[in-house]
Amino acid sequence: MSTIEELERRIARLEDTRYWRDRPDPGIFAQYETNTATAMVHNTWTLIDYEDKITDTHSAVTVGAAWKFTCPIFGYYVCQAGYTLATNTGFGVGERALIGIYKNGAIYKTLGRAVVADNSVPTTMILAAYGSITVPCKRGDYLSFYGFQNSGGDINLSGDAGQNYCTIYCRG
Repeated sequence: MSTIEELERRIARLEDTRYWRDRPDPGIFAQYETNTATAMVHNTWTLIDYEDKITDTHSAVTVGAAWKFTCPIFGYYVCQAGYTLATNTGFGVGERALIGIYKNGAIYKTLGRAVVADNSVPTTMILAAYGSITVPCKRGDYLSFYGFQNSGGDINLSGDAGQNYCTIYCRG
Protein backbone atom coordinates (compact mmCIF):
# COMPACT_ATOMS: atom_id res chain seq x y z
CA MET A 1 0.00 0.00 0.00
CA SER A 2 1.40 3.38 -0.97
CA THR A 3 1.78 6.28 1.42
CA ILE A 4 -0.98 8.21 -0.35
CA GLU A 5 -3.39 5.27 -0.11
CA GLU A 6 -2.57 4.91 3.59
CA LEU A 7 -3.25 8.63 4.21
CA GLU A 8 -6.55 8.45 2.29
CA ARG A 9 -7.58 5.42 4.39
CA ARG A 10 -6.75 7.28 7.62
CA ILE A 11 -8.66 10.38 6.53
CA ALA A 12 -11.70 8.27 5.60
CA ARG A 13 -11.59 6.65 9.04
CA LEU A 14 -11.46 10.02 10.77
CA GLU A 15 -14.41 11.26 8.73
CA ASP A 16 -16.47 8.20 9.65
CA THR A 17 -18.91 9.41 12.33
CA ARG A 18 -19.08 5.95 13.87
CA TYR A 19 -15.41 6.28 14.82
CA TRP A 20 -16.16 9.34 16.96
CA ARG A 21 -19.56 8.21 18.24
CA ASP A 22 -18.29 4.84 19.46
CA ARG A 23 -15.12 6.18 21.04
CA PRO A 24 -15.20 5.74 24.80
CA ASP A 25 -14.95 9.16 26.45
CA PRO A 26 -15.84 9.33 30.12
CA GLY A 27 -15.77 13.13 30.17
CA ILE A 28 -14.90 15.06 33.30
CA PHE A 29 -16.24 13.61 36.52
CA ALA A 30 -15.65 14.47 40.17
CA GLN A 31 -17.47 13.11 43.20
CA TYR A 32 -16.68 14.07 46.77
CA GLU A 33 -18.28 13.68 50.20
CA THR A 34 -17.70 14.76 53.77
CA ASN A 35 -18.11 12.95 57.07
CA THR A 36 -16.84 15.92 59.09
CA ALA A 37 -19.42 17.63 61.28
CA THR A 38 -18.28 21.17 60.45
CA ALA A 39 -20.27 24.17 61.65
CA MET A 40 -22.81 25.85 59.38
CA VAL A 41 -22.77 29.44 60.61
CA HIS A 42 -26.14 31.08 61.41
CA ASN A 43 -27.48 33.44 58.71
CA THR A 44 -24.32 33.18 56.59
CA TRP A 45 -23.47 31.34 53.37
CA THR A 46 -20.83 28.83 54.54
CA LEU A 47 -18.46 27.00 52.16
CA ILE A 48 -18.90 23.22 52.35
CA ASP A 49 -15.61 21.32 52.29
CA TYR A 50 -16.39 17.99 50.66
CA GLU A 51 -12.91 16.75 51.60
CA ASP A 52 -13.17 13.02 50.85
CA LYS A 53 -12.56 12.13 47.20
CA ILE A 54 -14.54 9.29 45.68
CA THR A 55 -13.29 9.98 42.14
CA ASP A 56 -11.84 12.94 40.25
CA THR A 57 -10.85 12.16 36.66
CA HIS A 58 -8.97 15.43 36.09
CA SER A 59 -7.80 16.31 39.63
CA ALA A 60 -9.98 19.41 39.31
CA VAL A 61 -10.91 19.81 42.98
CA THR A 62 -9.01 21.73 45.62
CA VAL A 63 -10.12 20.57 49.08
CA GLY A 64 -9.93 22.44 52.34
CA ALA A 65 -10.94 25.92 53.47
CA ALA A 66 -11.00 27.09 49.82
CA TRP A 67 -12.85 24.05 48.33
CA LYS A 68 -13.45 24.49 44.62
CA PHE A 69 -13.79 22.64 41.34
CA THR A 70 -11.76 24.28 38.56
CA CYS A 71 -13.21 23.64 35.08
CA PRO A 72 -10.53 22.11 32.85
CA ILE A 73 -12.40 22.88 29.60
CA PHE A 74 -15.28 24.95 28.22
CA GLY A 75 -18.56 23.09 28.66
CA TYR A 76 -21.85 22.61 30.44
CA TYR A 77 -21.26 21.16 33.90
CA VAL A 78 -24.00 19.15 35.60
CA CYS A 79 -23.66 19.84 39.32
CA GLN A 80 -25.44 18.01 42.14
CA ALA A 81 -24.89 18.59 45.83
CA GLY A 82 -26.48 18.27 49.21
CA TYR A 83 -26.03 18.22 52.93
CA THR A 84 -27.92 17.28 56.06
CA LEU A 85 -27.74 19.24 59.28
CA ALA A 86 -27.29 17.46 62.58
CA THR A 87 -30.40 17.14 64.75
CA ASN A 88 -31.54 20.50 66.03
CA THR A 89 -34.33 21.74 68.25
CA GLY A 90 -33.94 25.42 67.38
CA PHE A 91 -35.79 25.74 64.08
CA GLY A 92 -38.96 27.80 64.03
CA VAL A 93 -41.58 28.61 61.39
CA GLY A 94 -40.01 30.21 58.31
CA GLU A 95 -36.48 29.21 59.19
CA ARG A 96 -34.64 27.30 56.51
CA ALA A 97 -31.62 25.46 55.16
CA LEU A 98 -30.40 26.24 51.62
CA ILE A 99 -27.69 24.94 49.32
CA GLY A 100 -26.23 27.18 46.65
CA ILE A 101 -23.62 26.99 43.95
CA TYR A 102 -21.06 29.73 43.54
CA LYS A 103 -19.31 30.43 40.23
CA ASN A 104 -16.01 32.31 40.38
CA GLY A 105 -16.63 33.34 43.98
CA ALA A 106 -20.17 34.74 43.58
CA ILE A 107 -23.57 33.13 44.14
CA TYR A 108 -24.85 31.62 40.89
CA LYS A 109 -28.06 29.84 41.92
CA THR A 110 -29.81 28.30 44.91
CA LEU A 111 -30.05 24.57 44.27
CA GLY A 112 -32.35 23.41 47.01
CA ARG A 113 -34.04 24.33 50.25
CA ALA A 114 -35.87 23.02 53.27
CA VAL A 115 -38.21 25.36 55.14
CA VAL A 116 -40.11 24.91 58.41
CA ALA A 117 -43.70 25.59 57.33
CA ASP A 118 -45.70 25.36 60.55
CA ASN A 119 -45.60 24.61 64.27
CA SER A 120 -46.93 21.07 63.88
CA VAL A 121 -43.44 19.69 63.25
CA PRO A 122 -41.74 17.65 65.96
CA THR A 123 -39.67 19.56 68.49
CA THR A 124 -36.52 17.84 67.22
CA MET A 125 -36.00 17.87 63.46
CA ILE A 126 -33.36 17.38 60.83
CA LEU A 127 -33.22 19.70 57.83
CA ALA A 128 -31.49 18.77 54.57
CA ALA A 129 -30.95 20.67 51.33
CA TYR A 130 -30.18 18.98 48.00
CA GLY A 131 -30.32 20.10 44.38
CA SER A 132 -28.84 20.08 40.92
CA ILE A 133 -28.23 22.46 38.03
CA THR A 134 -26.31 22.72 34.76
CA VAL A 135 -23.76 25.56 34.71
CA PRO A 136 -22.09 26.89 31.53
CA CYS A 137 -18.40 27.41 32.24
CA LYS A 138 -15.23 28.47 30.51
CA ARG A 139 -11.88 26.84 31.08
CA GLY A 140 -10.53 28.14 34.40
CA ASP A 141 -13.93 29.03 35.93
CA TYR A 142 -14.42 27.53 39.36
CA LEU A 143 -17.45 26.19 41.20
CA SER A 144 -18.07 25.81 44.94
CA PHE A 145 -21.02 24.75 47.09
CA TYR A 146 -22.27 26.77 50.05
CA GLY A 147 -24.86 26.06 52.72
CA PHE A 148 -27.08 28.53 54.56
CA GLN A 149 -29.24 28.12 57.65
CA ASN A 150 -30.97 30.62 59.92
CA SER A 151 -31.91 28.69 63.05
CA GLY A 152 -30.62 31.34 65.42
CA GLY A 153 -27.28 29.61 66.07
CA ASP A 154 -24.55 27.61 64.40
CA ILE A 155 -25.41 23.99 63.54
CA ASN A 156 -23.04 21.23 62.47
CA LEU A 157 -23.39 19.13 59.36
CA SER A 158 -24.29 15.55 60.09
CA GLY A 159 -21.22 13.36 60.22
CA ASP A 160 -22.67 10.97 57.63
CA ALA A 161 -20.86 11.07 54.27
CA GLY A 162 -23.86 9.40 52.64
CA GLN A 163 -25.86 12.57 53.35
CA ASN A 164 -23.19 15.17 52.47
CA TYR A 165 -21.90 14.85 48.91
CA CYS A 166 -21.42 16.53 45.55
CA THR A 167 -20.96 15.42 41.95
CA ILE A 168 -19.81 17.47 38.95
CA TYR A 169 -19.86 16.10 35.40
CA CYS A 170 -19.11 17.48 31.94
CA ARG A 171 -19.23 15.37 28.79
CA GLY A 172 -16.64 17.58 27.13
